[in-house]
Amino acid sequence: MPQAAANVRLEPDRRARIIDQIRQLRGGVVASVIGRGRDEELAEFAASLSRSGLLAEEFHVPAHEFAIDPARLPPPKRKFGRRATMTTDPMAPSDEQKKMLAYIDKSIRLVNREIIHKQIPGLTRERFIEFAASVAHLRADYLKAAMDCFLDDKADTEQLEGVQQKRALFEEGVKAYEALYRALERGYIDPEAPAAPAKK
Repeated sequence: MPQAAANVRLEPDRRARIIDQIRQLRGGVVASVIGRGRDEELAEFAASLSRSGLLAEEFHVPAHEFAIDPARLPPPKRKFGRRATMTTDPMAPSDEQKKMLAYIDKSIRLVNREIIHKQIPGLTRERFIEFAASVAHLRADYLKAAMDCFLDDKADTEQLEGVQQKRALFEEGVKAYEALYRALERGYIDPEAPAAPAKK
């Protein structure tokens, strides 16, 4: 009997919203691949992310009747030493889907590493700290300008424009640092060891 998810039909705006969330979680390549699939395939993938707490929007796909009553599952074939009493989750990704996603994730990691290291050579741990310090200076400049502007009710238009400019610089700095941190966290960047001091 086919799964109930085969009858799922997604409204275009909801489909686009789900694909956008997958893009934020897994990157553009994964979202592009999943987005080319049928509604039921996208629905099952989104439901899997929702059950794991990764999808911001709650997404439920009607359960397969076997999931409601595990006793109705057919006995599994005796392969690779599996016991006849073992059951499987009918909503879980297939082995082929897992292999494809693993391949895509690995490819994305390699592509990002190559491009980032080519554009930004010499990314040592010290450079990361220097970048964080630069953002700290932007934060301090913004807070100082804001306090100078708003304390004692002496704000004027010129001061306010200066505060807005410093805030924009600070916010962009924070976003850039967070993007750099995420790249390191995801394995897109491999910090280089600091250069050895030149021998005299």
